Amino acid sequence: MNRAIAEMTQFLQVRNAGPLLTPCANQLGHDALRVAIVKLLNWLQARHKTSPGHSLKLPRGTAWAANLQTLVISLEPLDQLFTINGHELHFSPEVSEAERDEVLSFVAQAYRPRLME
Repeated sequence: MNRAIAEMTQFLQVRNAGPLLTPCANQLGHDALRVAIVKLLNWLQARHKTSPGHSLKLPRGTAWAANLQTLVISLEPLDQLFTINGHELHFSPEVSEAERDEVLSFVAQAYRPRLME
């Protein structure tokens, strides 16, 4: 299982950044990091349920998209798992189908979105 994905689900539950996410939390801020993680995990959860081939669109000029790009680029486990082409995020071509399925299944089980407080 990808450590970064596991730490992101934990971050949303306990509201504390673990060792992998702490530098990003310091750089982006807690709330901005939370929004970027929610967008990524929502996309992964939707992929698991309905649309395995779709990319995550990263609209120009939106803070969450810029923060998500920063998160993926600066966090090595995510940088190896995903690739950003233009304004779209995809699983990296080097990621096996088994690893992809493992990530999607983990997110489907572990990610339980809560309302922002």
